[in-house]
Amino acid sequence: MSIQNSRERVLTALSHKEPDRVPVDLGATGDASIHIDAYNKLKKYLGIEGGKAEFIDIIQQTVIPEEKVLEIIKVDTRTISLNTSNGLELKIQKDENGHWFIDEWGIEWKKPKYGYYFDMVGHPLKNASIKDLDDYSWPDPDNPGRYEGLEKKS
Repeated sequence: MSIQNSRERVLTALSHKEPDRVPVDLGATGDASIHIDAYNKLKKYLGIEGGKAEFIDIIQQTVIPEEKVLEIIKVDTRTISLNTSNGLELKIQKDENGHWFIDEWGIEWKKPKYGYYFDMVGHPLKNASIKDLDDYSWPDPDNPGRYEGLEKKS
């Protein structure tokens, strides 16, 4: 069997055939990623200084690993994810109790000072009536901003 590139390896595995080696994934999705604290320890172990990882899932505190990390540990997958539908950039606030933000759905999330994850603490539809649902400003899944820049990532 010849040596495959990452794309060939993943496609071979997905077609239920045997690739040259088992494909490795780290960070292709939020559920297959790594917590920011563990990621920073991994970078230190690998001797990588500087750089900055983006969050793929701010709530779980999972990151999109940097290319240098992916290359060193021979990861076959890469992250491609949608943007928020309204172009909202999360503005994470900090106070003496930890961090908090409000997402594109209007949900309030808090992470305690010594916590690892954000917890939902407030929801705009908690006591909603039918009229409130009709009047609610739902995120727009068809907003072109949600797909902006995806072509460059593929």
